[in-house]
Amino acid sequence: MKRTNEEMLYIELIHFTRGARRYLHGEGQHAEGPAFPGGPDCPPGRPPHRPHGHRSPVLARERILTLLLEHEVPQEQERENVLPSDGKESPAENGTFGAGLRQKQLTELMRINASTMSEFIGHLESDGYVERNVDPSDKRATLITLTEKGRARACELQDERKEKMNQLFSPLTEEERTELFRLLNKLQRRAEE
Repeated sequence: MKRTNEEMLYIELIHFTRGARRYLHGEGQHAEGPAFPGGPDCPPGRPPHRPHGHRSPVLARERILTLLLEHEVPQEQERENVLPSDGKESPAENGTFGAGLRQKQLTELMRINASTMSEFIGHLESDGYVERNVDPSDKRATLITLTEKGRARACELQDERKEKMNQLFSPLTEEERTELFRLLNKLQRRAEE
């Protein structure tokens, strides 16, 4: 039976999404071994086996680092008690101020369960990428913050991702990128109805 145009378009979107994810995040390209020394991630030269839809531990930990970096308030703003005015929800509006996020916030952002997040944070902490600090706004709560080593790695990851995104979308003109963004937003709104 011949597929409809809509079915073909959907299949192409799925293939593109999977291919782009592998391209941007390096899934299946662990030939050099784990990005985090000492982690039980996967043997060198072989991609990790995981159920469909699950991130590898390496990718999840890299995502935690970049999330922490994205939610940091620069020290100058922290000292002056000035919040960013880019329209995004700031860490202070999330119940925190300064650098770091609560583990619960990371769990919600990553959409993984709390025990898995604890395990990832434990590995990152033992490798020297993050540390736990008392939340100044609530002494009962703990914030997960980047160390200097973690911040450096998160910046590297962001730069690598930006470069890969530029390469991925380089065949499109600026107008084509704008139109693709508009069309995908339109489809996303329909899917959420």
